[in-house]
Order: sequence, then structure tokens, then C-alpha cells
Amino acid sequence: MKFKLILGFCLVNQVTLVGCGGIAEIQESIDGFTNTTALEAIILGVVPPESDILPEDVADAMGAGTSFKALVVDADAVAAMEEATPIDDASVWVEGAPMGTVAAYSLLEGLYTLEPGMGLEYAAGETWRIGVMVPGDDEPGEVEITLPEATVFALPETSPVGASMTLDLSGQGFHWAFLIVTNVLSGEVTYTNESDVASVVEIYEVTHGESTISGVTIPGVAFPTVGIYAVGVAGMVHQDEDAATNVNTVLSGALAGQMRIEVITIGS
Repeated sequence: MKFKLILGFCLVNQVTLVGCGGIAEIQESIDGFTNTTALEAIILGVVPPESDILPEDVADAMGAGTSFKALVVDADAVAAMEEATPIDDASVWVEGAPMGTVAAYSLLEGLYTLEPGMGLEYAAGETWRIGVMVPGDDEPGEVEITLPEATVFALPETSPVGASMTLDLSGQGFHWAFLIVTNVLSGEVTYTNESDVASVVEIYEVTHGESTISGVTIPGVAFPTVGIYAVGVAGMVHQDEDAATNVNTVLSGALAGQMRIEVITIGS
């Protein structure tokens, strides 16, 4: 009823439309809220590690390139997203500089992907558009996001086995950080916080959080034995306000960030 009253007031007072220039914006908000196509996406770039400790093949594998994951579902409320209907027959793409438009590949259950080496070229400062076309829709939906600079953090050269550490990420404007720790010798991933965004609702919470983070803590379980470990940190930002069109603007969102990898020696 509130929206109807606002629209009615503007139409009746056509002589004084100065305060009613937002009719189109209001209608777009209504359309965005009632659209049931929800798009959640993550863009992850990687800065190739520079370390004399890492074998060349290991360094190349860690710095493989930029990946993209998207989930497209039919949902009209946050609480319903876990049970939302996956949309498997949509077209999903990423458009931006310097690579142009790259179509994503469809997986099962509404998932779409571009793995490293499939055409994405991370370029900090560029605004990329994530597009989705659902069969039956008249026009594609879109979410825009500006790619942040690579994460900056400092590791000590050495640390004891089982010791946690906190990394300072203050002033970089990140809303969340993806962490991964790997034992260089064995290749085992000893810690990752990927489970923080394992569900649709968790992705929604990260892509819509208003606060920025000042740092992250890597728990001691990430360093269980003596050895050399690669620590990857990707500070992530979500899309700007009003960056989604022709999708459910309440539920849709995107995260982007570029991981930096540093090496640490864990001693006894």
C-alpha cells in the first residue's frame, strides 16, 4: 500500500513533479524485489607467488589464474533460498576488460563455473558484469562488481607448530577474506575457511554484509607439523548498492577478490 500511495501522489501532482523524479526508481525497486531469479557469484583471482622456496611447478599451480562460480536459483525470500529451485538451463556469462565476454559452463543444481585458464583475466579496478538469461525472461539479469586490488598482508618468516596468527588487513576495504593454507611438501590443504560460504544463505550473508574487516586469524590447526606452508589470503568485496538489475535485487549479489600467496616456515 505504501508504494501505491507514493505513486498516486506523484501522478495527481503532475504540475509539481520535482519531488517525484524517482517513480522509475521506485518501480525498479518493486520489480527487483518481486523478481524470483536470484544470482550469487564469486570471482577469485590469484597473484602468482614469488618465493625461492617453492618449486616452480608448485608456484605455477598455485598461481593458475582467475576462477568464477555462480549459483542461479528461483527464490523470493532469504529463508527460502536453501530450498530454492536451481535453474539449470540459464545462460551465464562474465563481461569486462580486458577479456570481453566469456560464457560460463553449466554444472548440476544451478551451478555455473569458469575454471582458471578458461578466459578470465583479473584486472583490479575494472568493473565486471555478471549476466544471466533465464528461459522465458524478456531480458537478461545483471550484477556489477568492481574488482579490488590484490590482498596485502605480512607473514613472519617462521612460527612454531600449532601457533595461530592474526593477519592485519585493515584499511583495504574488504568485507570478507578467503583463507587457504597448504603444506608445500605434501600438497595437503591443512586449513581453509571455505565452509563459511558453503550454503546459499551464508553466501548471501557475506555478499550483503555492510561492515569491513580489519584482519583475519588463522588457527593453529593450520600448522600441524614442521614444514613449509603456503598461506593464501584473498580479501573479498561485494557489489556496490544498486548494482543488480532484472534479478531479485534483495537476494542477488557477488564477491570478488585477488588472492596473494606467501610462504612461511613452521618450526618445532
